[in-house]
Amino acid sequence: MSWKKRLVSFVLALCMVVLMLPTAAFAEEDGNFSKRYTVLVLDTSASINFVGSNDEVIYTADSAIDYVKQAAQKFLSDLSKDTKKENYVAVVPYAEEAEVVTDFTTDTELASDSIGELEASSHRRSIYEGLTTADELLSNLSDD
Repeated sequence: MSWKKRLVSFVLALCMVVLMLPTAAFAEEDGNFSKRYTVLVLDTSASINFVGSNDEVIYTADSAIDYVKQAAQKFLSDLSKDTKKENYVAVVPYAEEAEVVTDFTTDTELASDSIGELEASSHRRSIYEGLTTADELLSNLSDD
C-alpha cells in the first residue's frame, strides 16, 4: 500500500476516533468528587468504499481497527489517571450490528482487555446501531 493511502487511512481513522470518543459522558457532582459515565463506541468494520456522486468507488480504505484500538487504549490509560472522578466506561463495538462487550465498569483493565480482543468484521457499518446501543446504556443509568 502506498504511503498516501496509509496516510489517508490513518487520517480517516483518527477522524472517526475523535468523533466517537467519548460518545457520551455524564458527570454527577458530589462535593469535590464526581462520577463520569463514558461509552466507547468503536468502529470495527473492515474496509469501506467511498462512493462518488455517480456511484463510482473513488477510494477503498482498509480497516482502521488497529488505530481504533490504539486510541481507545490510550483513552483508558488517561482515564485511569484521573483520580478526582469515579470513571465508569462501557465498550460498544459496531460494524453491521452493535453489541455491548463491556458494561459500565470502573475496571479499566477489563475494558482494555475487551478492546484488545476486537477484530474487524463486516464490510458494512451502521453507526446508528452503535449510537443507539450507547444511548440505551446511558438511558438505563439510575440516578443514585
